[in-house]
Amino acid sequence: LSAGRSGGTSLSRLLSAQRLTSVGHEELNCRGLEWGGSTEEQRYQRVRERLTQYRSRRARVVGGLASWNLPDASTMLTLDPDVKVVALKRRKVDTVDSFVRVLSKSKHFPWVTKEERTLMKDSVDSEYDKCFPKYKLESTSTLAEAASHYYDDYYSRVENLERQFPARVRTFDAYDVLNNRESMAELFFFLNIPKPWNFKIFMKGNPTNLPATRLISSEKRPPLAGANNTASFPKSGAVLHGNDFEAFVPNKKRIVLGIGTGRCGTLSLATLLGHQPDTQVTHELERMVPRIPTCEGIEWNDNGVIPTGEEQRAKASRILTRLKARKASLVGDIALWNLPYVEQFIALDPNVRIVVLKREREDTIRSFVRWFGRVAHFPWVTTLQRSTMPGFKDNRYDKCYPKYDFSQAEWPPTLEMGAARYYDDYYSQVNSLMAAYPTLIRMYDSYEILNVKTLQRELFQFLDIRDPRPKVVIGIHPTDIIAAKANSDRVQG
Repeated sequence: LSAGRSGGTSLSRLLSAQRLTSVGHEELNCRGLEWGGSTEEQRYQRVRERLTQYRSRRARVVGGLASWNLPDASTMLTLDPDVKVVALKRRKVDTVDSFVRVLSKSKHFPWVTKEERTLMKDSVDSEYDKCFPKYKLESTSTLAEAASHYYDDYYSRVENLERQFPARVRTFDAYDVLNNRESMAELFFFLNIPKPWNFKIFMKGNPTNLPATRLISSEKRPPLAGANNTASFPKSGAVLHGNDFEAFVPNKKRIVLGIGTGRCGTLSLATLLGHQPDTQVTHELERMVPRIPTCEGIEWNDNGVIPTGEEQRAKASRILTRLKARKASLVGDIALWNLPYVEQFIALDPNVRIVVLKREREDTIRSFVRWFGRVAHFPWVTTLQRSTMPGFKDNRYDKCYPKYDFSQAEWPPTLEMGAARYYDDYYSQVNSLMAAYPTLIRMYDSYEILNVKTLQRELFQFLDIRDPRPKVVIGIHPTDIIAAKANSDRVQG
């Protein structure tokens, strides 16, 4: 699905370039798939015929991409449990601009009936008229107003579809999925496309919009309506890479990214912030992506392989894009593996604020020893090194932590040694970041911020949360609540 002018051609080419995959784009115009005017029985018959046609193709993953798929999507999902829906969503201002540019050349105004079109000056009929929904618009409505109304209505229906079939409908940002290999991999994984994957970079949007999209100037691209216009656009003629585009788009959302070693109250902090009005803050965002475990896509150190600066920027851009898609004024995520990406987050968006949680060293180490001891987990060395450590095994969270070299005298290291090295290194990096960005990063003691309401109000002020709701969270982590309560001198009402 896509509203059109959103890169559908590029997406179909990307999918068809994969093994055992056949995905078409706007096949046969919209003949037999007209938007509206069909009874429920006609729709079911039409969908059955389409499913039969798709299954006749000699490929493992088959399908078609077109804006007019939307009216039949719910019926198709109901009839066949193997159907999945991918919705491509381009930025609204770019989609509307593209519709205006293309439709004004062809004098095409598809969102009204033929009778209403006769009353409109400089508007002619087109074979694509039946492929779009019809709206009650004023005779003086402009193409931009009509395209804007269509965009809002289209993606409102897509959101309803996602709520109805949350595991089988997924929306992807057009710029992101056509440029970012991490997003492409997420798409291929969602569609069960077999590896090896063929990654192709298509730049942005529809091929007809490449020159206009690649060369962005402050004269050509007006700021988003209602957005914070303090962000500046690049100079005329500057070439933007797909992963850098977010940095130049004014966005009124405030973003908070939380960091801490783990075993320090990050889950409780996310709960506290998520309790505030007009706020959506999660804990370990990537861990909750269906079928993508742990920190996949934003790794710290994968068996000694550390992402390059360019790769970190791409990964950080992807996270920010997903956070900005949330429907709240303050959005964010709390995770220990955000630390290596802090500078990229700040460089990409001036609205980012970083909250650091720091628990007392001895308590943190003790908690790691207790927790990791239960699951035989030692994440601070590579798989090869761990194979020489009796009593420990590989874990899907290994890539979420940094790796350290232990001397021969220290080998094999204990959990206490690993946790202590990690704790000291983590907050050494935090201190360097705070020295570089003193106004954007704030550190709080875990016991105090989760229990002292006056300190919580200071945090809410730092994040510009209006009408805050302070809340005593008590525990650091569910498994550590007893220990925290035992230290009653640290807990205040």
